[in-house]
Amino acid sequence: MIAFRCAHEILSKEEFYTGAGIWWFGAQGGTPNWNSPKEKQFGCLIQENEPNALCLLFNAGAVAVDFRLPPLLPGTQWYLSVNTFAETPHDLFAEGEEPLLLCPQSFLLESRSSAVLLARKPPPSVGRDSK
Repeated sequence: MIAFRCAHEILSKEEFYTGAGIWWFGAQGGTPNWNSPKEKQFGCLIQENEPNALCLLFNAGAVAVDFRLPPLLPGTQWYLSVNTFAETPHDLFAEGEEPLLLCPQSFLLESRSSAVLLARKPPPSVGRDSK
C-alpha cells in the first residue's frame, strides 16, 4: 500500500480536497446520506490527471453491495488495484498488472471491505497489425 500511495501523488497532498477535487457518492449513485447511521456504504472519485482517476469504495455493512460506478471518460476503462476482501495474491496488484473490470458500470463489494479502482487508458496491444 505504501508503493500504491507513492505511485499516486494525489494521495499525498498536504491540503484538504475541495469539492472540485473529490466527488462522494452512495452505493447507488448520488450523494451519500451522511446523517444516517444505516448508511454503511459509500465511495469517492478522485481525479488524478486527465484522464486518470481513482475510485475508492467502502462497505462497512454486513452484506455485499453492488456499487454503481461513476461514468468513465471516453477512452478509459476501470481496473482493479485493491480489494481487501480477496485473498493474496488477488487483493493487491502491482502497477501495470491490475485486471480490467469486465463490467464498467458496477462493482460488487463484499461486506466489511474496501476496493480501489483505477480509471486508465488501456495499454497498447502488443503485436497489433497496423492495417
